[in-house]
Amino acid sequence: EQEGSQESLSSSMWNKLDFNDILTTGEKRRNIYLKYELYSREGFVSSGTVLFDKPKYFEFKNPNLSFDIKEDEDKFSIIVKAEAFAKYVEVSLKDIDSKFSINYFDIIPGETVVVDIEKEWLSRAVIAEELKENISLRSIY
Repeated sequence: EQEGSQESLSSSMWNKLDFNDILTTGEKRRNIYLKYELYSREGFVSSGTVLFDKPKYFEFKNPNLSFDIKEDEDKFSIIVKAEAFAKYVEVSLKDIDSKFSINYFDIIPGETVVVDIEKEWLSRAVIAEELKENISLRSIY
């Protein structure tokens, strides 16, 4: 964990991390990734992942993506899980049009990502079971 501060609406490098002692071989660069999270005084802001090699060389494993659906009065929540690191995960619907709260994301094992669909965003009314049958997940693999 490292702390820093930044003026609003500006950018600068405030810290540089050196991984040369860890990434000693090409194999390690093709198998290791970094996850980062950004917090402000108010709490969580953003997160992401970094590969140490080009995605076409990274040795992705089958993430075995899976999901559950939770229905609330005004939205559906799709809870996505992966057994291995998954980059550029996309959630799509086969026969229904909609917007999503998150379009593309990365996910690491042991964590979940929640993608919300407001019911008003759907092209037509659906029930949870129909939505579940229409969901497709894919990522780089």
